[in-house]
Amino acid sequence: MFKFKLEKVLQHRKTLETEARRLLEEMYAHYQLEKNKLERLEESLAGINLVNYETLIGKGFNSAHFETSEEYRKGLEIKIQRQKDQLTEVENIMEKQRLVLLERSKECKVVEKLKEKKLKEHKDLKNKKEQKFLDEISQNRFKPI
Repeated sequence: MFKFKLEKVLQHRKTLETEARRLLEEMYAHYQLEKNKLERLEESLAGINLVNYETLIGKGFNSAHFETSEEYRKGLEIKIQRQKDQLTEVENIMEKQRLVLLERSKECKVVEKLKEKKLKEHKDLKNKKEQKFLDEISQNRFKPI
C-alpha cells in the first residue's frame, strides 16, 4: 500500500492554489465592473458632445445651456480619467495575482511530480519483490532432488 509522506503538504499547496485562483477570478470580475463603468462614462461623454453639437447647429445657441453642458462635459472627462487610472490599478493588481497563481501552481506541480516519482518507485519495488518471489518459487519447484 503506497502512502505519500508529503500528502498534507500537497493538499495544503492545492488549497493555496485554489485560493489564489478564486482571488484572481474575483479581481477579474472587479475589473469587468470597472471597465463597464468606464464605457458608460465614455458613452455619456459622446452623448453630451452630440447634444452640444445639435444645440449649436440646429436649435439655436443658448449660452446658459451650453455652459452647463460644457461644465458637465469637463466633469465627465475628469471622471473618465480617474476611471482609467482605477482600471490601470486593477489591471496591475490582477497581474500580481496572476503571478501569485502561477507560482502556486508551480509549487503544487513540484509536489505532484514528486508523488508520481515516489509512486513509480513503489510500484517498481513491488514488482521487483514479486518477481523475486516468483523466481524463488520456480527455482524450488523445478529444483532436482
